[in-house]
Amino acid sequence: MKDKFGKIGWYEEEIEIVKRMFCENKSYEEIAEVVNQWRKERCTTNYFPYRSSRAVIFQANIIGLISDEELKEWDTKNKKDRIKKRNNKKIKEKVLIRDNNECVICKSVENLEFAHIISFYNSKENKEEEAITLCSKHHKIFDGIKSPIKDYVERTNEKIKITKLIFDKMCSYFKKYSDDYEFYLNQSSYCGVHCGIKRIKVKPN
Repeated sequence: MKDKFGKIGWYEEEIEIVKRMFCENKSYEEIAEVVNQWRKERCTTNYFPYRSSRAVIFQANIIGLISDEELKEWDTKNKKDRIKKRNNKKIKEKVLIRDNNECVICKSVENLEFAHIISFYNSKENKEEEAITLCSKHHKIFDGIKSPIKDYVERTNEKIKITKLIFDKMCSYFKKYSDDYEFYLNQSSYCGVHCGIKRIKVKPN
């Protein structure tokens, strides 16, 4: 029977997946994919807490599959790789010019930031179709991290509004954007309101 995720910690079934696939010499990315599929099938809502490859390797360390030194070595290497991929100057310059060197929400030209529409941690890519120029204030609201708005309802409504504006802006840039991406809005008693923009998965023929 499916149920909602009522705890943040790992289920025993997830840990068993990690142990089994680790012994099969599977990559942490492959393990995360299987774990997330298990979680998706078990969760009753459209949104479920995502396990990244980094979360998998930390769990592998906790249950004694790898040492602290191996964890530190992996984390350091992947941090350097993420920074290298993230700092794509050509894409950043192209996006800034496209957005008229201003925040697409408030038109401010101060404290501008390169914002990933789809989390870079998940996509591992810098694509013009998945990037937008925001001021630091609206970037924080859009990401939902350290938002300057304290009230939850107001903060959530503002994030939904900004996300919709960004999606409409991207649709104005790319004629077939809505064929490849979609705005989504989910709500559950456990996760609250969750919105964003995601890639539309193409079903195989």
